Amino acid sequence: MSVVNALAVEERGGQTFLRVRVTPGAKKSALSVRADGLLQVRLPAPAVDGKANAALIRWLARDLLGLSRSAVRIQRGERSREKTLVIDATSDWVRERIERALAEVDH
Repeated sequence: MSVVNALAVEERGGQTFLRVRVTPGAKKSALSVRADGLLQVRLPAPAVDGKANAALIRWLARDLLGLSRSAVRIQRGERSREKTLVIDATSDWVRERIERALAEVDH
C-alpha cells in the first residue's frame, strides 16, 4: 500500500478534508506522511499571530497543489498543530498531487 493511500482524507461533496500536523519554525518547508495518516508539514513561519496558518495555506495551495489560496481553508484546529483542512478538489486529485510532491522529495 502506498504511503499516500494511508493519508487521513475524506471526500464529501467534491471537497477533500485533509488532516495535517504542522511544525512551525522549521529551517525549510518539508512534507511527509506520518504512520497515523496525518500529513506532516514543516514550515519556517513562526506560530505567532496566525503566521504559520497563513504560510500553511499559501504553501499547500499554491506550491503543493497549484490552487488558489481561497481553495484551501482551515476547518478545525486554528490554534492547534493538528488541523483539518478543506480543499476544493477531489480526494483522488489531492492524493495524486501529494504523491508527486513526496516522490520529488525522495529523488
